Parts: sequence; C-alpha cells; structure tokens
Amino acid sequence: MSSEEQIVYFDNNMLKEKTKNKLKSLRTFSDEEYFHKSIQDLLIKKLDLLKNDYWKKFKQDIFNHIRDHAYVVVKGLPFDGNNRLLVALASIIGIPEVQYNKPRPKMVRRFGPTTGSGYDENYPHTDSVYWPNPTDLLVLQCVREDQNGLGKSRIVPIDLLVKKLSEQNGIVNILYKQKVPFTLDPRFGKTGMHMQYILTRKKHASKYYHQVRFLENDIKECITNFHVLLSKSILDAIKTFEKEAIMLGKKTEFLAKKGDWVIIDNKRSLHSRSPVSPNSVRVLKRIKINVNREKLYNSHK
Repeated sequence: MSSEEQIVYFDNNMLKEKTKNKLKSLRTFSDEEYFHKSIQDLLIKKLDLLKNDYWKKFKQDIFNHIRDHAYVVVKGLPFDGNNRLLVALASIIGIPEVQYNKPRPKMVRRFGPTTGSGYDENYPHTDSVYWPNPTDLLVLQCVREDQNGLGKSRIVPIDLLVKKLSEQNGIVNILYKQKVPFTLDPRFGKTGMHMQYILTRKKHASKYYHQVRFLENDIKECITNFHVLLSKSILDAIKTFEKEAIMLGKKTEFLAKKGDWVIIDNKRSLHSRSPVSPNSVRVLKRIKINVNREKLYNSHK
C-alpha cells in the first residue's frame, strides 16, 4: 500500500478560489460560537458543502480512505486561520467534539512541542484513552512546519500492527483477553481509573474490525498510582506492542506541510511523531469528530 493511496488532493482550482472568496466574505467566529450547531450549519450552507457535487465526492473519498486505510492526508485545501472551513468540513464528516480537557473549552486546539504532551506525541498512542468511549476521528492541520523538516507524522493502522504481532505467539490473544488500567476523566466517575482492553473487535456493515486503545505511559502511571497488579504476560505484551508500533511508524513516516490535513481513525490506528528540532516552531491544529460508523463502513467502494 503506497502513501499515494492514502492522499486526497483538492485539485479543483476554480472551486478553491471560490471557497477562498466565500471564506473572505464570512465574518470571523469565536471558539464558543463553533459549539452551536446553528453556526456549523450556517458555515456548511455558506460554503455550499452539501449541494456541490465536488464536495460530495470529496467527502466520499475521505470516507473511503478512512474505512480502507484508517487515515488519509488531504492536500490543497484553502488555509483559514479562523477555522471556519475546518469546522464546516468536520461537521459534514460527523459531529465535531468540544475539547473540555483544558481550562477553556475549544472546538479547535493549537499545539506545538511546548504546549503538547511530549510523551504522548513521541510514542504511538490513541487519544481519549481516559474516556469510556474514545473519539472516533482526529483531524490535524499543519499550521507551521518544523524549521528543519523534523517532526514527521507516524501513523500505524491497527490492522497492520495486528498482522505483524500475529507472527509472535500469543501476544494478540493476550491483548484481547486481559484488561489494563487507564486514567478515567473525572466527568465519568470518581475512581480515577478504568480497566479497558487494548484490543477489541467491533462489527460494522457485517464485518468485524480491530479497534485499539493505547497509551503506554498512562498504563504505567495507573499501575503505580492505583497499585494495579498485572501478569508478566500482559506487561511483556504491552512492551512488544509499543516496540513493534514504533518500528512500523518509522517505516512509513511522512512530513505534513503547511495547510495539510491528516485525518486519523482514532479507534483503528496509533499516531505519534518523530523528534522535533530544539526550539521547534512546528504548530498543528486539532479537531475531534464522532462519526456514524455504520454509515462510514457502508460507504461505496
């Protein structure tokens, strides 16, 4: 599977210019306004995202790539500092999620090496491990690249990792059968942690798909903080799982450039990045989306 198979190019120059002009004609919106569906619907209508045949095909191409490869890179979209296009497209793909895990809730968050969690970004993981039901999709948009071309994106579809691990006796089976601890967001309970499987299987459109929840550092912290006893077999399996994911990520890493979108199935892949430069200027935006998976997996092949 070549990287080209996971890239959607926005190649209609006339439509791109029209979209730029429409964005310029719109007022700017605050973070709080994006929480309201009426604003999301207004953006969709003003940008003509539902009736235009090009945008319909564009959405279908994204769905197909997410379904078949667990992520897709989108190039060539107009860049909008106010996030109107980002929120609008997220709203036709699924339901944008307000990100509450910071003092000030936002629909779109900016982060870089000095604002993000260094461990999370450097090691393969899924987002929202601390929620009973993690986010479906992540959309990352590159605002500014690392000054030395470092900080490459590493995405590992879980199907690829499970296939690799199947060559090693029993590891996949252990990860399916033994729960491990993850931090629990206080909004969902006062226990401080919850026990979940790293690997699960979910049925959509008459077919079973592997799903994953993983953040090795969080598991280690929970073991220490909550005195959780895990067998040697599961601890060894976790180490091997992360090691193989790192190796696979290094083989397929790529550089997201300014304006590029990387849309990731957070339940069917792990993501991370390579190290960045000292004092890196790399900045990304992130929006989280929940989707109707039955609709996604029933999309036309």
